[in-house]
Parts: sequence; structure tokens; C-alpha cells
Amino acid sequence: MLAIYVIFLFTNCYLIFGKDVYSFNVTDIEGNNVPLEKYKGKVSLIVNVASKCGYTDKQYKGLVWLQKEFEIYNLFNVLAFPCNQFWEQEPETNANIFKYVKATYKVNFPMFAKIDVISRGWEKVDPLWLYIGEVTNSPPTWNFWKYLVDKNGQIVSQWGQNTDVKEIYPIIKSLINEMNSSDDTKKRTNLKTDL
Repeated sequence: MLAIYVIFLFTNCYLIFGKDVYSFNVTDIEGNNVPLEKYKGKVSLIVNVASKCGYTDKQYKGLVWLQKEFEIYNLFNVLAFPCNQFWEQEPETNANIFKYVKATYKVNFPMFAKIDVISRGWEKVDPLWLYIGEVTNSPPTWNFWKYLVDKNGQIVSQWGQNTDVKEIYPIIKSLINEMNSSDDTKKRTNLKTDL
């Protein structure tokens, strides 16, 4: 019995401390395998999204705006993961989701395949989102839960669906400005302060 407990403890410690967000592989919305390591060295905002939620319009518009504000510096990405677990507000296929958000919101950030982000006993939670829930001790409770990840893949903050992305802007800006101390990087990351 002691051996089982030790194995369980070791496994959980590895899950929490032996990885970071950028050590996972995920599937994009077109079915391609994507190592999140490609985003290492950048700040990311990981969001579970839905197309038929009361928050959809405001949140998608905000996420597109946020990506556009930082795109010139190539140091930030919104990473969006559709999920149908909250009142079935993302019922479409990956292809239809992608078509809809491109046409309606002109989405300019990476979209990933529809996944389960929480476990209610029968769903198989995506490993990345299982990790997020374990590390933060705060898995999503609704659509548009946002997790801010630093350049090393560590989750530094989180917000629920009621938080407007414009409130997050200064925190992201600060993270980007702290990333490097070289003059070149400082010039590239001297971002706007007006929201």
C-alpha cells in the first residue's frame, strides 16, 4: 500500500513540477499535431472557447484585438481550445467551428481541436488541460477561462469569463517587457499603454 502511495505522489509531483505548458503536444483545429514547444520564449494566453455562449461575441472580439495589439512584436499568442462541456455551447465539428470564427471574427490566432477541459467522470480530459487544472488548482468553470503563460511555460495568472481582455493587456505587456533586458528587445517591446 505504501508503494502505491509513493508512486501516486511521485506521479502527481512529476505532473505538476516535471513539466510546463510548452512541454505538451496538442492537435490543431485542422488535425495536425502541434508541439507547444514552438511557443516557448513567448507569452501565451490559453483560452477555452465556445461559439454559442453569451460571452462569445465580446470575448472573441477581445481576443482578436489582443492578438493584433501584440502581433508586431512576435512575442505573444492567444491559444484557443474549443470545448462543448459547458451547456453544450460548442456543438459543431472542428471544421465548422473554424469556418465560423474565421468568417465572423476574422480570428488571427491559433485554434486547436475541440477537447474536454474538465472531468465530470466520463470525459477524457486533454492532458494539457489536466495539467492546467492540477497546477492552478482551478480548472475552468465556464467558457472563456483564460490562463496566462510566461515564456518558460509557467502559468502566472488566470481569469474567468467575466474578465475583459483589456484588463489583461497591461499584465501581458509587463510580462513581454520583462522577457529580456537587451536594448533590441526593449525597443521591440515598448508597447502602447492606451487601451
